[in-house]
Amino acid sequence: PKKVTAYSSEHLFPFFSNMLPEGTNRRVICRVLKIDENDFFGLLETMADRDFIGAVNVRRIKND
Repeated sequence: PKKVTAYSSEHLFPFFSNMLPEGTNRRVICRVLKIDENDFFGLLETMADRDFIGAVNVRRIKND
């Protein structure tokens, strides 16, 4: 649900992990972009400007 405070987790929520490429596509993308294949947050952030399914926007929130 929408709320004012940010959600946080040490693990990527399943909703977002399902948006990431898998298998060979993930390996190729990670190799080209120099991202560790196990860095799900980094991969999600890097892929955030791509076309995701549904009305979802992903962006980094800067904490001051």
